[in-house]
Amino acid sequence: MSDVQTTKQCSKCLTCKPLSDFSSRPANRDGYQGSCKRCACDQQQARNRIDPSRTARNRRNSQLLNDYGISVDDYERMLMEQQGLCACCRQSETYVHSNGKVYALSVDHDHATGKIRGLLCHACNRAIGLLGDSVDRLQAAIDYLKAGE
Repeated sequence: MSDVQTTKQCSKCLTCKPLSDFSSRPANRDGYQGSCKRCACDQQQARNRIDPSRTARNRRNSQLLNDYGISVDDYERMLMEQQGLCACCRQSETYVHSNGKVYALSVDHDHATGKIRGLLCHACNRAIGLLGDSVDRLQAAIDYLKAGE
């Protein structure tokens, strides 16, 4: 018998839907948002109708506060302290959205404690995440690369 979850009930519409109908959210126990993409979209549109003054900065501030407990001002202070560069590789972000805009640096945090470590480019953030935030696995990758020199 398999314990693999393939569906989830939306917390808004209470409909049981396939996991593909939910955005990922690694911080949640099951790895998915509580509400389905459709309900989340409807909720955001309703919020924007109620308060049309919600600017992109306000939305970003809400997202940063919700996800990491920091404000846009905190993010911008960190960005300035890092001189706009990735805290890991010290390079500018180069990853580009489908709309042609360069991504903002990602907020890197310890998934166990929630502590913010710094702002990373997309490549460094993905690499660290794919290595499971493991110093041992990263050191093994460094050793592997050095052995090939």
